[in-house]
Amino acid sequence: MKWWSRAKVCSTTAPTARKYMRGHSPKRGIPVPTGKLEGHATRYTEGELTTWLAAWQRQAGPTPGRPANEAE
Repeated sequence: MKWWSRAKVCSTTAPTARKYMRGHSPKRGIPVPTGKLEGHATRYTEGELTTWLAAWQRQAGPTPGRPANEAE
C-alpha cells in the first residue's frame, strides 16, 4: 500500500494519480503542486495532495454512479 493510500488522500495507483495531477489538472485550470524532487521521483506532502484533491473535486463535481465519500 502506497503512502497516499495509507493517508487516505488518494485511493489510486501512482501512474493514475500522475496522469490526473500532471496531465489533466493544467487543462482544467487546477494548480499542480510543485513537490520536491528526490532523485527520479517527485515527492508531495500530504497537505499538497489534499489541497490538489479538494480543488479537483470542486471543479469536477460529483461522479455519477459513485458514492461521494468513496474518494475519502
